[in-house]
Amino acid sequence: MEIALTSVAIVIALVCAAGAFFAFHRYLRLERTLQECVQRDVQVWKQREWDGVLAQSRVTAMAEAAAELAQWRTDHEILIREDAVKRSQAVISGKVTEHLAPYLGDFPFNPKDVRFLGSPVDLVVFDGLDAGDLRDIVVGSGNSGRSIPEILAG
Repeated sequence: MEIALTSVAIVIALVCAAGAFFAFHRYLRLERTLQECVQRDVQVWKQREWDGVLAQSRVTAMAEAAAELAQWRTDHEILIREDAVKRSQAVISGKVTEHLAPYLGDFPFNPKDVRFLGSPVDLVVFDGLDAGDLRDIVVGSGNSGRSIPEILAG
C-alpha cells in the first residue's frame, strides 16, 4: 500500500508541478500582454499630449505673430500713409506734366498735333496733322526717366 501511496503522491506532485508550470506560463503570457497594453496606452497618451502641446504652440505662435503684425502696422502707419501720399503726388504730377508738355517752350511740335493716351504710351504726336500735312507719327513714353520733350526731341 505504501507503493500505491507513493505512486499517488508522485502523480499528485506531477499534476501539481504541471499545474504550477501551466500557471507560471500563463502568468508570463499575461504579464507580457499587460506590458504591451501599457506600452500601447502610454504611446497613445504621449501622442495625444504631443499633439495637444503642438496645437497650443501653434495657436500661441499665431497669436503672437498677429499681435506683432498689428503693432508693426500701428508703428509704421504714419510712414505707410506718407509714402502713399508721396507716390500719389508723384503720379498726379507726372500726369499733369504729360498734359502740359506740349505747351512748354522747348516742345518741338504743334500742341494741336499731340494726343495724350496715358499708359503705357504717354503721348502720340501726329506731326503736321493740324496743318493737313501729316509728316510723321512720334510715340513718347516717360518710362525712360527722361522728360517728354527730351524723348520727343530725339
